[in-house]
Amino acid sequence: MPVESRAMRIIRGVGALALAALLTCASGFGAPARAQASSAPGRPVALLLFERLSWAEAAGAAAAAEQGGATVSAGLVSTLPADASLAARVASVLAGREVTRAGPVTDSTVVGGVPVQLVRDTEATHNQDELFVLNTLVEVLAKPRSGPLLVAGLVAPPGHARVAPFLELGSGGPAGVATSDSTRQRGLVAFQDLRATLTGTATDTDGAPIRVLADPHALQTISHLDHQAATLVATRTLAIPIFATLGTVAVAAALAALLLAWRWPLTHRGAPRQPGAQASMVPAAGPSPPNPPLPGWPGRARTLARVLLLLTFAVPAGYLLSSIVAPSSAAAWLTLGLATAAAFALAAAAAATAGRAPPGPGRAWDRAPALLGALLAALVVVDLLAGGHALGRPLLGNSIFDGERFYGLGNGYFANAFAGLLLLVAFAPVPALPSAGLFAAFAVIDGLPMLGADVGGALTAMVTAALALLLLSGRRPSARAVVAWVGLAVAAAVAVALGAALLDRQATHGSRFAHDLLHNPGAATRALGSQLHGNLPLLAGNFWAWWGPLLVLSAGLASRWPTPLLARVPQWVRQVALVGALGSAVLIVLNDTGVTAAAAPGLFLIGALGWSGLESAKPGESPTVSGRAARYALWLWHTLSAP
Repeated sequence: MPVESRAMRIIRGVGALALAALLTCASGFGAPARAQASSAPGRPVALLLFERLSWAEAAGAAAAAEQGGATVSAGLVSTLPADASLAARVASVLAGREVTRAGPVTDSTVVGGVPVQLVRDTEATHNQDELFVLNTLVEVLAKPRSGPLLVAGLVAPPGHARVAPFLELGSGGPAGVATSDSTRQRGLVAFQDLRATLTGTATDTDGAPIRVLADPHALQTISHLDHQAATLVATRTLAIPIFATLGTVAVAAALAALLLAWRWPLTHRGAPRQPGAQASMVPAAGPSPPNPPLPGWPGRARTLARVLLLLTFAVPAGYLLSSIVAPSSAAAWLTLGLATAAAFALAAAAAATAGRAPPGPGRAWDRAPALLGALLAALVVVDLLAGGHALGRPLLGNSIFDGERFYGLGNGYFANAFAGLLLLVAFAPVPALPSAGLFAAFAVIDGLPMLGADVGGALTAMVTAALALLLLSGRRPSARAVVAWVGLAVAAAVAVALGAALLDRQATHGSRFAHDLLHNPGAATRALGSQLHGNLPLLAGNFWAWWGPLLVLSAGLASRWPTPLLARVPQWVRQVALVGALGSAVLIVLNDTGVTAAAAPGLFLIGALGWSGLESAKPGESPTVSGRAARYALWLWHTLSAP
């Protein structure tokens, strides 16, 4: 009877987990908005910009307009960050691109021959809000006109991320929901699209003209979308701290378990030793297993650390599955995500130890992180292929309601999928050449405009593929080989992301960057500076933004110069951790929110080192260390812990 290889067992286990997860959420998949029939509205007669406009106010006014015989199309429009000034918001709408600094603005202007009127918040605060909005719209609709009236909010209501209401009144066509090629989402447009709609062209803007998808229940559809944005914000506010806290506690538990396994006296294990007797790790009869179980408190601590680490590795996959379902309440959404993560962790543990009689070899547990890592990467790729619905409303990272990315793979779940691949490579284990192929394939999927549409992520994954080929082959690479392979990886990623963007008819940030790069090669330097400009304010204004870079730095140092506690971690796992740390450094440099996204791979890398250290720990054995600093640390520990 042929013996099934470890790789085949892992593939079979991942297939079972992925199939069970994906079949339950197949009904959530659908076609992207740009593939559906749509109609372009006539030339607008005016644009009303409300400084503050809630969906309840907009829906009430739209319902009244419908009763008056007007055709109503609705949607949500992206806004600038909460700290942006009113002048910057108005200037950005008028310019069709983000403007960070702007002078005083007037209440009325003209864009492309279309009047634009600003309704300040101070005018509404002295009136009943819904009545004020309704009276304003009725006054404008009563005037002779030959096209639709556009209404948009400038400031997102509290708890709604960065989206505000958008209305199109009196288009003459069927009612529907708004969309554009900028967002590719039903019911969602970008503020950059407003100028393109007023002028009828996307030239010199970062937007595209707004289109309408027929929907007889447009107001109900957008009400659901607005409620989903608020629910996502409420759920994410709890989900991110829970994940960060769980991961931190898991790493601390692994460290404590390693300390107990190292320092727990042999006299505390079973019967007391006879005076002068030598401790023996060999059982009375039969051979010793490769990694005997730890008795007493060390064994309990290792079991607890294993459970916490598995839950940490499973949470991103559980969250992603819950985002496919997207329950209508924050409590249900969060509960579903955590329950799914627990189920994934339990299934991975059962699959990893199936058919192995206890105590069994400790290395059998290593399959569990590999299964969870492969499952996470598979869920991300499958959701991308199915339209990216879950990735559009994730609990980890920015969503379509945050005004940064409306389609494709964002930095948050790119980092999680990247971390999942590292777990798979480390614990399957996957040799150097197939590992490089995995990261290269992921770079292609992430870089294609119709899938991930992520230039920075594609560059990160392709450079990591080159690093895996160089550092996991068992040979020390030369400087010339490093430069050659990294350069080839960058060229391949550029060809995939930017070359495909040029061939794609749709306007994306990748295609715009490719056109800029063709006309001015210095655009690459400006783009790199822009990414750093996005990271530096995060580091300066948020203490927790340092968490990701510090985890990545710690993982890199621990893999290259292991501490005494990690000295028994296999060389292969340490090499994969080094590859992951270097790839995460590239992630930080090439992505505008890389410092926060790096928290996921940093946490997974530290967790992988801790997990492997737990599997390698033997009771009462002091690890062998080399180097003056490590020997000094070991001497200091023995001195401080001596009775």
